This record gives sequence, structure tokens and C-alpha cells, in this order.
Amino acid sequence: MPAPQAVPKGINTDSEIIPQLLDKYSADGDFNDQYYKMLCERAELILVTHDGDFYVGGIEVVTANQKTLRKYEDMKRKKAGR
Repeated sequence: MPAPQAVPKGINTDSEIIPQLLDKYSADGDFNDQYYKMLCERAELILVTHDGDFYVGGIEVVTANQKTLRKYEDMKRKKAGR
């Protein structure tokens, strides 16, 4: 059996993250997407997803999903003022 992995830095195993998410994001979009964003920010991770409706911004994302790629490209153009 493989050895258990250490909890990444910045992650509180007491689940402090859940109340923060509920306070901050309960009315904004997909709760799971916001959870993954906060998790990646705290642990300095890159998210790998194939979720076709994932876009939260502010983190690095790796995907081969064309719908998600188009969303990210559209957001880049809007930020650049094009």
C-alpha cells in the first residue's frame, strides 16, 4: 500500500475553507469551481480539468476542452481590451 501523502502547504485539515466559500461565493456560480480555485490558490497548484463550464479566473488551468479554452481566450481578449 502506498504511503499517505502530506497535506499541501496552505491547506487547513480542519476545513476552514468551507465556511469561507459559503460566505464569499454562495450566490456566485458553481460552488465546486470556487472551491477548486481557493484550494489551488492556497496550495499553489495548477488545476487540470476537462470541465466544459469551468472558468473562475485567477489560477493556472490546464485543459484540452475546447469550450473551456474558448472561454479563457475570450476573457484574455476582454482584459486586453480587444
